[in-house]
Amino acid sequence: MSKASITTLHPTPARLSQVQRRLKPYCQVTELMAGDLLDPTITHRCIGFVHMGQLQLTWRAGEDRNGLSMHAVDPGHGFGGNNWLFDEPPRTLYYQANRLTRVLTIEVEHLRTLLAEELIDLNQPLRDEMLHSYARCWLYLAERHHRAHAAPTEERLLDALHEAAAWSSAMSHPEGTLVKAGREILAQRVGCARVTVSRALSRLVADGRVRLEGRRILLLGHQGRGEAA
Repeated sequence: MSKASITTLHPTPARLSQVQRRLKPYCQVTELMAGDLLDPTITHRCIGFVHMGQLQLTWRAGEDRNGLSMHAVDPGHGFGGNNWLFDEPPRTLYYQANRLTRVLTIEVEHLRTLLAEELIDLNQPLRDEMLHSYARCWLYLAERHHRAHAAPTEERLLDALHEAAAWSSAMSHPEGTLVKAGREILAQRVGCARVTVSRALSRLVADGRVRLEGRRILLLGHQGRGEAA
């Protein structure tokens, strides 16, 4: 087995921050395979951080099965801070593993007890760390919002395909990731007509950035779900 394959199958754990190292003995360990959804009970009642792998934050509303992919949470970064910082955190947020992933989580109520007693000195450092994660998230979303309004159709279509690569319907491929997203769904994501999506897709095919594979689209060179194959 090649060195690259070993790295792919066994991601290197993140180097934990001082705050995370202090919290680790009180945390629950959860391991997810690519495509697994983090238990909603954990998502809506805990804070945590990614020890290895990657989580994809998704906003789901109504019957939207795939939802809107917001941003990725990489090793060493926290998530779920809204459960601790807000009285009524949103219930439409979900986390899905993009590859083999290990997360460390702690229930907010238990955390509050610890921060009031034996870990009282972690109150501000933990808050600062969570706020840093939120700042990073919002900077990414601001850039994405700008691209959605200013970028060419092809670039916005590529963003939509990268989003689809995090869905459970995506499949690994030696040359990238196979995504399953119909023209209508892509048109909704990009904000244009289906015929415009078809034309932009043809230009991406001509540029060698994607390839049509039956009802799926091969996102060439993409390393996401394929890393957990």
